[in-house]
Amino acid sequence: SEGRGGLDFFFVIDSGTATVSRNGKTINSLGPGDWFGELALIAKGPRTATVTATDELRCGTLASFQFRPFVKAHADVAWAMLVVLVDRLDEAEKR
Repeated sequence: SEGRGGLDFFFVIDSGTATVSRNGKTINSLGPGDWFGELALIAKGPRTATVTATDELRCGTLASFQFRPFVKAHADVAWAMLVVLVDRLDEAEKR
């Protein structure tokens, strides 16, 4: 949940859908192939949004201690994350 710590995991959606909200307002929808949780792991801070399943949601996870080595070892994943993060930043600036 937004503003909370303690969930030191990165999630990749295998199936199902979820909404992303900030301050009670829906800002995005997620589905298979999308991910969340990376900002809190990269910045080592609280969650910036709340992700809520809208139907049965199945996710793969990486614990915080697995996340950084995985991203460092997979440049294609790191690049894909950078692209998504830039898109999210651009969208946030438009609001």
